[in-house]
Amino acid sequence: MRDSERRILARRPRPRSFLTPRSAGSVPVKTDVRARPEQIEDAVYGITLTFVESMTLMIPFRKTKSKLVIRAGTGDDRKVFEVESYILSESSGFFRSYIQESRFSLNKDLDFSKEDSTAVAMFIDWAKRPTKPITYTLSQYSMEPWMSHAADAWLFGKRFNAPEFQRYALSQFIQNSAVMIHGPWKLIEQRASAQTPLRRFSDHWIAWNCLLLGIGPHEYSGLEAAKFARHATMSTHDPRTFDPEHWYTHCGNDIDATCTHDPLVRQKQQEKAQSRCRPPPAEWGREWEEQFNSHR
Repeated sequence: MRDSERRILARRPRPRSFLTPRSAGSVPVKTDVRARPEQIEDAVYGITLTFVESMTLMIPFRKTKSKLVIRAGTGDDRKVFEVESYILSESSGFFRSYIQESRFSLNKDLDFSKEDSTAVAMFIDWAKRPTKPITYTLSQYSMEPWMSHAADAWLFGKRFNAPEFQRYALSQFIQNSAVMIHGPWKLIEQRASAQTPLRRFSDHWIAWNCLLLGIGPHEYSGLEAAKFARHATMSTHDPRTFDPEHWYTHCGNDIDATCTHDPLVRQKQQEKAQSRCRPPPAEWGREWEEQFNSHR
């Protein structure tokens, strides 16, 4: 062991132990980093790391300057993206695991030919400049590709474990749902699991619109969520106005929800609370005369 390595180890706190790979039925053997710093077995990936390589595992991705090449789509829609690894690892659990596993591998290309290249581009653009979910505003719509591809973006985030990107994509989908004529409702029912935020909003939106459109053929006819229209009433409110957290909680399953995620429900509760605080009107007679004279 070189003197520089000894000095580094002397300053470090007590290191954790690594488990060496084991065969079936064997007992894992702990290997102390200080006992064998030149060569460390990694049980998770089955690779042997040198001391220098093991130390680089502690370097944040932002400092590595490594890049990942993603080849998405097919045919005319095929696109190639080259992105710094730390950008992807900070926004997606899938990319974080992939980059850690291939840290010392020369093969850094990912084949995303089965993925929509537009959705991949939307995720990368967001990952470079993460943005909080937008708040619904009446009669305002987003620019493309968000106006037409927000559902595709949410589904991409779901598959690749990017929850914050999903929240942003859902807020964009809610903002633009009214202009999605013949929108991705069938796609959502096929690919978004029941009781997921996107599916909850979609079901609520379809049921509410079926109530407003009445009996007869329309763009929501034949959809699975159309049967939920029987749970909607004239007091069912526009689902776009609900707080975003509504779609992440159990009350989001209720088509005719009356929870406090609805701003109209909150307003009624506030008005009711304020009315309780008001003093009762003075009765006629002496009490009224005393109050009247006190204000003169």
